[in-house]
Amino acid sequence: MLSDPVSSNGLIYVPMRFDVLPCRILDKDNVRVFDFAENPATLSAVSGVWSCQMDRMISFISHMSAFVRIRAAMIMMAQVKWTSPDNVLPYVLKLLHDEKPSAVRQCLELLSPFLKADPRCSDTVMSEVKNMDLSAYMDSMRPLITNNIAEIF
Repeated sequence: MLSDPVSSNGLIYVPMRFDVLPCRILDKDNVRVFDFAENPATLSAVSGVWSCQMDRMISFISHMSAFVRIRAAMIMMAQVKWTSPDNVLPYVLKLLHDEKPSAVRQCLELLSPFLKADPRCSDTVMSEVKNMDLSAYMDSMRPLITNNIAEIF
């Protein structure tokens, strides 16, 4: 990725800038990337530094890998206090209808602390939860998802 031109000692050059976000969030090493995704969550307690990355996180919500979708949702939900929930929630709620039941469960786990901190959005989340079609998941996963839903409300 290129930066703005810089002038130094009469020479004008364009420094290259390495953008760590796509490299990290798309990394195949799930442990390393999960740790990476937790860092923005930790930083979000004191800073909105990642809120400028929301457009990029939104694009990752529709990625073909469920791991990438959840990593993006983790960062987005961590930054929601620095931006409007209206900018984040509609995209994260899409994961409630994900083809992977593990992604649905992780999404529900992300929503739980958010709703405790900001109960104004509970009607929106409840409406989306009511539209979930649990019949798409194996019999063994449905009770787990139902338990996750019960923990939120």
